Amino acid sequence: MTAFVRQAGTTLRDRVLSDSVVLIQGPRSVGKSTLLSVFAAERNVNVLDLDHRPTRLAVAQDPSFFVKGPGPICIDEYQKAPELLDAIKVELGRDGSPGRFILAGSSNFEALPTGTQALTGRLTQVLIEPLAQCEIGNTEVFELDQLFDPQLFQNLELGLTSREEYVLRVLRGGFPLAIGRSEADRVRWVDDYLRIALSRDVEDVGGVRNPASLKRVLQLVASRTGQVLNIDAISDKAGVNRLTADRYVQLLAAVFLVQELPAWGTTLGSRVAKRSKVHVVDSLVAGRLMRLTEDKLGSKNSSSLTQFGHVLESFVVAELRRISSFGTQVQQLGHWRESDETEVDLVLEDSSGQIRGFEVKASTSVGLKDAQGLRELARKVGSDFQLGALLYLGNTPVRLDEKIWALPLDVLWAQRK
Repeated sequence: MTAFVRQAGTTLRDRVLSDSVVLIQGPRSVGKSTLLSVFAAERNVNVLDLDHRPTRLAVAQDPSFFVKGPGPICIDEYQKAPELLDAIKVELGRDGSPGRFILAGSSNFEALPTGTQALTGRLTQVLIEPLAQCEIGNTEVFELDQLFDPQLFQNLELGLTSREEYVLRVLRGGFPLAIGRSEADRVRWVDDYLRIALSRDVEDVGGVRNPASLKRVLQLVASRTGQVLNIDAISDKAGVNRLTADRYVQLLAAVFLVQELPAWGTTLGSRVAKRSKVHVVDSLVAGRLMRLTEDKLGSKNSSSLTQFGHVLESFVVAELRRISSFGTQVQQLGHWRESDETEVDLVLEDSSGQIRGFEVKASTSVGLKDAQGLRELARKVGSDFQLGALLYLGNTPVRLDEKIWALPLDVLWAQRK
């Protein structure tokens, strides 16, 4: 299997210099254990693996014993023995030096039954997601602002990706273990992945009485990826009450299968929508749950084209989220939508209030009318609007407005000339 270089490794090594507890979290099978093992080997320490049942039972008997000693103490799948968190909190009272504990797990810390009662405010989180396309291709990682630099465009091999290759990239997704497989093998792999995630991982954050209903809710969410979250519609079609449907969506988010993208700019006026959009975290999972194939997406069927547009939006939002996480500046992410359906798929606001907007179009040609959402957002926020990009499947960068560009989507992973 290809060894991919994870940008999260740099983030981890930076965080241990200043924080007592660093938590590596994200979906299963994205390389958290590998990253933790590499880090532990560099420090010549062992990893306490709580996925190993005898180890887990021993830790449950005497958690304090396992958290004593000099750091770094590396613990994988920490959520399987949540009593460790209280023991770590006590130990930090004795020694809270930087890099004392490095934890890894496949459940969101805030969703754990005891997660909000111990270590809150005492740890920093490193989110590791499926691979970005630049990590897969080992191409240069850019700061998002650089994507708007015409000088950069001249130095990149842009617009070389065919629609067929875009389809393949979307359906392939970013899980390291699935990337090199054939389409049939990817289907088998993701089916096994979902089975484990919906049983073992969900059990870590509370479990469900009716697993079939949970899977049905996931399928309904996937069919709405890239759209505004409508719990009432999901509840009705899944045959569960609204509270149950809402809880199931939260559980799916807790095990990193789906992610809500909050509404942004709700202070800009009464016409701004307040509801989140929902995205399946990886396009491989979304495509499988929607039963999409390369042949189906290669057709000109209108239903398939609509489905591809939604999955493409989730794919691009995930790419931009991953790229933004590689930078040093904290970004607030959201979507912006008004009641007349004027919208921007992704809005990033940095700590200084500077705003960048991104729209996604599943077409090979675009014009000024396709940038209506970006232009309206720029008008609303004025000088705080820095840059806007309309990412599309064509091959030429085009300046649409003073601060708005139409860019080939492969600018996110293009090679330098």
